[in-house]
Amino acid sequence: MRGGCGDAIDAPAASVACAMDLDPTATSTPATTRMLVPGPVPPTEWPALGAFIFRSNRTADGRVRCLHGDQGGDERSHVAELAELPAGEAAFWRAAGSRGETLGVIGCEIDRSQRRAWIRGPWAVPGLSSASLEAALLNTLERALPDINRLDAFPSEDDETLAALYRGAGYCRMDVHRVMQAALGDAGTATAADPRIRPARSDDLGQWLPLHHGLFPGSYLSDDEIAAAISDGPRLVLTARLDGRPAGYLVAKDDVTGDELYVDYLGVDPAARGCGLGRALLRHAMRWGEDRGRRRRQLQQGPAERHAVGVRNGQER
Repeated sequence: MRGGCGDAIDAPAASVACAMDLDPTATSTPATTRMLVPGPVPPTEWPALGAFIFRSNRTADGRVRCLHGDQGGDERSHVAELAELPAGEAAFWRAAGSRGETLGVIGCEIDRSQRRAWIRGPWAVPGLSSASLEAALLNTLERALPDINRLDAFPSEDDETLAALYRGAGYCRMDVHRVMQAALGDAGTATAADPRIRPARSDDLGQWLPLHHGLFPGSYLSDDEIAAAISDGPRLVLTARLDGRPAGYLVAKDDVTGDELYVDYLGVDPAARGCGLGRALLRHAMRWGEDRGRRRRQLQQGPAERHAVGVRNGQER
């Protein structure tokens, strides 16, 4: 998921988070969508979908249709990201024409421990039957995941076609998320390290995980994954301390494919806000990203994280 570059938040990309508690026996497919039967794509062939996904996920004026399917600014970044996806944590389906050409694609990332999946797409070749094909792709995904009972989708806020597809399929609008991205290497990273910020330790987690659960219910990283990330090279986990106790935290990833520092989670205890902890956490992470050669930083802001906009502009509120 990628937004525009620059320090100012100028029209950030936005998606509407939609969700459905899935009952596979209740899904239905209009007769008009049965003209093609999408088939599963083997993991070794996922990278070959990158060019189609990149092109199909852009409108004529360059806007992104599905933010969860956006993996960079060109075909190469999409191909590379698909090549790195673990086979057991994602799935894709493809509809092909009579000559084998790709007519439609849908995919998802899967967390079977949560019985939850995050949808990418669907996308179909533009035409009179594209809406029907996209509905067929969505139905195929739903029926292919009998062990999943929660599906989340992220159509762009201004893509009415994709939003209408999900409404018609019974998905409920949940939240609006904004993707914010800016270049690393600005003046904010030149400040001295803040002594309140340090790498997280295992014994920190018991103190700030309850805060994390409150800020990010149903987070895509489990507690065990966050604990493992403390010693995981591509990830950064920070603790912010105030008056001798943990009062904030940050979890980030070195995204080599996207050439960016991706902030998974940034949280500050409400009682400690206004003290600059969020800004200090983000600046520490920015230095880490620069040291690893990344050019951009990115985070998402949900409706419960309005203060993230202030942090993003260097003015924690």
